Amino acid sequence: MTPTARDHKDGATTLANTPVNGLLGRQVLATPMAGSDTSDARRTLNPLFVEALMGWPTGWTGFASVATAWSPWLRRMRCELSRLNCWPMDEVAA
Repeated sequence: MTPTARDHKDGATTLANTPVNGLLGRQVLATPMAGSDTSDARRTLNPLFVEALMGWPTGWTGFASVATAWSPWLRRMRCELSRLNCWPMDEVAA
């Protein structure tokens, strides 16, 4: 489904009076608030998934290279490469 101009309302329209015709406004469910149904277990992301999501090379977040002679250079390169993707907001707006 794709959004249409009629999907956005001014806030006066509730889900109850949104027409039942398959528009996005009727398909989207209300998000429940956090409460007792949330888990107490602390979750962690898979490093391989994060690397793929961020577009980083495989093994980029690994610690295997820390003991090598190249580690200071590699640390600097990782820092500089990460800066390439982080422009200050002032430069983007200009």
